[in-house]
Amino acid sequence: MIQVNIRNDNTRIVRREQTVEVFSHQGPDGSWENYDAARCEEISKAMKDQGPDGAIQLEGIPFEVRWGARATSSRVATPPAEGMIQVNLKNDNTRIVRKEASGVLAVKPQPASVGEYEALEEVPGKVDLSFKELGDAKTRKLASWIKRTKPIGLEGLFLAGNQIGEPGAISLRMALGTASNLRVLDLAMNQLGDAGASEIAQLLETLSTEHTLELRLGTNDISSIGVKSICDACANGALHALFLDNNCVDDDAAIHVAALLKTDTKIKHLRLDTNGVGDSGVQAIAKALVANSESVLEHLELDANPFGRGGTRHLSVALQKCPHLTKIDADRRFARDDSGVSQPKSRRKLMRPLSIDAGRERRREIWDRARSAQEHQGLILSGEGFVVQTWRIIVAELYACSAALEAIGMGFGWRPPASITATLFAVFVFDIVLSFNTSFVCRVGINQCIASMASGALRHTTLRV
Repeated sequence: MIQVNIRNDNTRIVRREQTVEVFSHQGPDGSWENYDAARCEEISKAMKDQGPDGAIQLEGIPFEVRWGARATSSRVATPPAEGMIQVNLKNDNTRIVRKEASGVLAVKPQPASVGEYEALEEVPGKVDLSFKELGDAKTRKLASWIKRTKPIGLEGLFLAGNQIGEPGAISLRMALGTASNLRVLDLAMNQLGDAGASEIAQLLETLSTEHTLELRLGTNDISSIGVKSICDACANGALHALFLDNNCVDDDAAIHVAALLKTDTKIKHLRLDTNGVGDSGVQAIAKALVANSESVLEHLELDANPFGRGGTRHLSVALQKCPHLTKIDADRRFARDDSGVSQPKSRRKLMRPLSIDAGRERRREIWDRARSAQEHQGLILSGEGFVVQTWRIIVAELYACSAALEAIGMGFGWRPPASITATLFAVFVFDIVLSFNTSFVCRVGINQCIASMASGALRHTTLRV
């Protein structure tokens, strides 16, 4: 598309801007205020994806927009005529939202490089340069621009996957000190290490933000030293979410996290998955949560950590005693009910990963006993003894089959029917009864054989047990 001046033939290029529907919310004074283009696009996309009834929490802020049948709260019992509301998730304050009858907002294209951001006169609410291979040099240029333009309106800085090390972390620390509205700082999948984590910790101590922060530091080779720096800096309640997944977090580092959780009243989401946290580290975290009656932690992620049954038991106690804690991700050690809340599994279900090995050991033990009975003094099993040992071998195979069923079912969230469980239990009880009678049957067989030998009726026969 072009625009041509028909007098002098001067020409300009014309393009069609991306547009979105306009939404506005009603203030306490009754006036209506439009959401910005990014928020309108966020709401519009969610409504298309979810259909006539749905809700979306606006990114980076504690407000949720609800529409259709879900447009209710403790302050608004029935959906308003406009069909939409905005709810403050902290205090449940509610505003009416409406879709404007006419008008669209132009959506400016998102800058894709440091140079494009430097051309802007002010820092936008969201700066996203994830996976752009910035390195420390371009990160310093970005930080210099942020500091120069005063990042008062910056809400989210996303720099994941950019090979940022300690020099880049220093630049960001110096640039973000005045970012009073910062809500999300994403530095995952970089090369911060403990030194870079210490720089981010200093930023947390000096950041004069009016809101709590979501800090993403996953995959940064951070060990106990860096974790201690971060946790010490968070003692003032600066974070509502801390992501330390896929680092070098061991039991010592977990103890620093536990010390933070023992007094923290802000963190709602904690990620420690894919680390080296064992039973002692998990125990420290669980005890800290139980000891802190004001903890608001809702979601704890501990997948892919080498803790065992001891740690799982302590997490079960924390899940039962901490009212806000509703979700624990720990390699399927906990199940989710219909509402999405985690529940500790039964002892039998917790032991399922080991059940198949136990079944194999049981089967091997019974086979060995049967073989040793056959070989003992050249005796050959027959009659009652043969039936008993054959029965016990069948029981061993049933144990193995039961273990295999449990192992396969665990992977698909399936549990064997109650009829199968009851049958296996009956077989188990019957096997116990036979185990007490086996020696008696053997003695009866031997006595009969001795009597026959004495009478000479079975002089050339093989002794049978």
